[in-house]
Amino acid sequence: YEKSEHKNIATHKINYFLEYIRAQLHVPTTSINEEFYNFVALRSGNTLEDVQQLFKEIETIQHSQATSKEQLISLNTLIENFKKKRS
Repeated sequence: YEKSEHKNIATHKINYFLEYIRAQLHVPTTSINEEFYNFVALRSGNTLEDVQQLFKEIETIQHSQATSKEQLISLNTLIENFKKKRS
């Protein structure tokens, strides 16, 4: 984080989050589409809108060359909020 490698950190966070979805929610992450969003929302206790917002942020980060500190903080907040609703 101190080296400002935000893209690298965000990529690792996304990979760990996808593993969390596979392991904890038992939802495959090979095809991320509307059906996937619905399954994740149902199994996690999150709203469909929250799930879509989180994955929109993930997609934005994955398709960008660099990630800002603000994007990394936003991603982290969305993931933490997602996990809180599940417990």
